[in-house]
Amino acid sequence: MTFQNALSSPLYYCVAILSEDNTYVHIIGGFNAKQSIDEEMKKGIELKVEEEEDKKKENEMDKIINKKREWRNNTKQSEKKISTLSIAL
Repeated sequence: MTFQNALSSPLYYCVAILSEDNTYVHIIGGFNAKQSIDEEMKKGIELKVEEEEDKKKENEMDKIINKKREWRNNTKQSEKKISTLSIAL
């Protein structure tokens, strides 16, 4: 997993627990470079899992392909109409 946000200072000797909905990391205890951290810290994060990123990329590619197909179909229909009008004239 890749995390978008990081803590402003490193922590040592602590425990981190991920929330059920995967949106928060609860950090309990520990030390930073200057002092002991006795309180639980809650840091909002966005999880970016490679699978989710791949799915998003695939969905974006599908949208682009569908738009391209729609554009081609519209272009072909327009060409047929122009051809039909030319023959009629």
